[in-house]
Amino acid sequence: GEIVQLSATMTMMFEVEDLAVASPATVSRCGMVYMEPSSMGFDPLLQSWLQSTPPMLSKNLEGLESIFNHLVPTMDGGVFF
Repeated sequence: GEIVQLSATMTMMFEVEDLAVASPATVSRCGMVYMEPSSMGFDPLLQSWLQSTPPMLSKNLEGLESIFNHLVPTMDGGVFF
């Protein structure tokens, strides 16, 4: 319940892994928009993974994305995010 006074030249930023247990008041005070991971689908996860693949796979990224896009929608609810 303590208030931390910041000078005009100071900024405080927080980065959290997720807001799964945050109240709406906390989210609104932080000025964030929270989206349920399930409402975003798998594409953000796929794009993040493709960007983090080793350089030796860079020539195959389009193929990997194509395979993923072909297989995942056919799993009929077998993939949960």
